[in-house]
Amino acid sequence: MKHLQRRVGKTLFRGMRLHKFAELLLFLALMLWASDMRAEQPSLWPQSLPLSYYGLLTPQVAVGGQEEQFQRIFANDEECGFAVRGMAPPTLISLKIANTGNGLVRNPRIIVNNQKNWYSATDIADEAIAGASTPREKAFAIWNFVRRNRYHWYPPERHVETADLVKLFNVYGYGFCDSGAYGVEGLYKKAGFWGGRTWLLAGHFIGEVYYENAWHMLDADLQVFYPARDNETVASVEECEQDGWLVRRVSGPSIERLYTTTEDNWWLGDRWSEAHTMAITLRPGESLTRYRTNWGKYHDNLYHQEPPVYSNGLLTYSPDLRSNTYRLGVQVERNVESYMDSGTTPNLHIANPAETALLICKIESPYVLVGGNIRVTWFRADEHAFCRCFFRKSEGAWNELATADLPGESTVEVDFSELLENGIDPSVYSYQIKWEWGGAGKLDAGISDFVLTSEFQHSTNAMPTLLAGKNVLRVVTDETSAYQLGVELTYRIDRRCPPESSPGPIFPLDGERVLDTAPELRWQPAYDPDDDISQYYVIVSLDSQCRWPVSPLLETETSGGTPAFRVPDGWLNDGRTYYWRVRAMDSAGHWGAYSAIWSFAVDLPPTGARLWPLFQ
Repeated sequence: MKHLQRRVGKTLFRGMRLHKFAELLLFLALMLWASDMRAEQPSLWPQSLPLSYYGLLTPQVAVGGQEEQFQRIFANDEECGFAVRGMAPPTLISLKIANTGNGLVRNPRIIVNNQKNWYSATDIADEAIAGASTPREKAFAIWNFVRRNRYHWYPPERHVETADLVKLFNVYGYGFCDSGAYGVEGLYKKAGFWGGRTWLLAGHFIGEVYYENAWHMLDADLQVFYPARDNETVASVEECEQDGWLVRRVSGPSIERLYTTTEDNWWLGDRWSEAHTMAITLRPGESLTRYRTNWGKYHDNLYHQEPPVYSNGLLTYSPDLRSNTYRLGVQVERNVESYMDSGTTPNLHIANPAETALLICKIESPYVLVGGNIRVTWFRADEHAFCRCFFRKSEGAWNELATADLPGESTVEVDFSELLENGIDPSVYSYQIKWEWGGAGKLDAGISDFVLTSEFQHSTNAMPTLLAGKNVLRVVTDETSAYQLGVELTYRIDRRCPPESSPGPIFPLDGERVLDTAPELRWQPAYDPDDDISQYYVIVSLDSQCRWPVSPLLETETSGGTPAFRVPDGWLNDGRTYYWRVRAMDSAGHWGAYSAIWSFAVDLPPTGARLWPLFQ
């Protein structure tokens, strides 16, 4: 009866009061956590790894590192290779694509080393499960993808922005626990799972997936899952409700209480979105540049907390007004005669002096806009002529940006970042610029040149990853005919060497049997010719490829660079084979390559054999 009441209550909750009540619960829970989380953090996240492991921090670059570039003009969708010098993976500083031709380039995608092709939710799901075949493998692959490509931070808006899969991974890369839960739920369903859902546990959101005839909870935000008592299957939320010990042995009593206080546990459905894509049409003279760094501009109209890791970029539109290709980028044009039409300047002037000339351009970005400016060079013959420029977003009211005050040709530059109302209004992905000019004669007023520069925010983790040595770059567009797309990658070479992988295990040897369920794993130290080894990352797994750990507590780092790890008791089963591998990080923050995957089997002696010494 109690179970039925909970289900009825959940239905009413979802249908009537979910939105406001969920927000209230989330706010109260966050306030409570803020007061005690610091004291309990070791027990809450014992498995947490440094931001550098997830690619969220750029390693320090050695003195002597230098910037280099790869540049090429692509005329068709194709693939090419290029080599990067050095032993350590280079740091990608910027990636620029520019339409250098006379036609449109629709939806260009730059795919480096066959990764970070996150154009749509389907593309993201395909990359997340690449190499996985069974439902269990795919479920863990998605969990790994989400936890390594987003982190916990104040969301930019309520729900909508980070509930969209494409925005979550391309634009932001962070959010509260709800974004992690929606992320895994959405990717489960895009990957073909029959069941995926999100639970709300008194302010904490978690994702759950259905495979092998059961539900399994994988929490991407806290980076945990809870093995059942068999230490092999992943428990569901309802199993954790009934057996809080499963939660407590991994995450501690605070998280356990979220599960075992069952009256405020509700499951939700399909709160994620896939509406957004990274679609963009580059017009002649338009370019998009993503930088790894940022200059302090980000979207946040909710908490106003600057994210610790994010990036900025520039979308620049500078059409050639001496060529009629500019008309490919114009939304509205009225009573305008061009230089190509008449052979006279200003480049854009009045076709009929009895009417006002009008030009409207629309800027559309797949990334959230956080700033912008316009530079325009225009001509005004005398006090009877005029030139004016206006801005508006979201089809709202026009705001005058500038007017030509002096006779003759002049250049003005205006920053319109405040008009985007970033930090106040919802996110902005497009805006319009309007020019009006008129005079007694056709050449009494007009525009000679303009440049529109839009600043945007994007996720640092969405930047391609370069390799030391050979790299493969592929260009994909929606064009069926030839085009001209310039691609420029700027990266920094690090002359230092990353740590070498460990030469091999000391104990247990590969394939050896151990007589203990809590063995101390030891391996030969890795070597780095430039730095000291600061720490090791070790994972112990039932998976022969070591793609996920037996337990979150068996994916961790050694302290002080010690080449050893004591497996906590209670996780290894007698008669089972386990796989493990390690990699090292040097003092400069470079992670080395993984070691080979080694294995060992737990083979406990018979109970009688263990008692025999007592009789002697």
